Amino acid sequence: MFLKNLEEKKLLLASKSPRRKQLLEDAGFTFEIITSKDIKEDIPEHISNEDAAVFLAELKANAYRSELNDNNILIAADTIVCMENKILGKQKDYKDAFKMIKSLSGKKHKVITAPPTHNRSQQSTSPYVYSKKRNIWRGSSRAGNPAG
Repeated sequence: MFLKNLEEKKLLLASKSPRRKQLLEDAGFTFEIITSKDIKEDIPEHISNEDAAVFLAELKANAYRSELNDNNILIAADTIVCMENKILGKQKDYKDAFKMIKSLSGKKHKVITAPPTHNRSQQSTSPYVYSKKRNIWRGSSRAGNPAG
């Protein structure tokens, strides 16, 4: 039933991440990428590290909410990396990504992804996914996408 209803909807991906695009394509989804908005990703001090990815993903989703119609489902994920209770910033380029990977090497860290989905008639859902697979970041930086 869910997949049948999904076929009647238009999926919108609010992300510049080639990895997210690849994941949806590999899963067989048809979707449109929308990334025209310039969203300032400042995290308020009162937001915990665990909630920061959800906050940023919701920020992205809310920026597009007014453009949704009843036939749209919006996917607006965000990922953060934390080490020693500090959120590491998004990498600007390959050099910056390599520097971050080097700083993470051999150290315990947390990668938190929050992928909320929205449509006009529902609230969002924001599951957490925790991982510490550094190789994903290495692959992303080699592919020219340091931010994953």
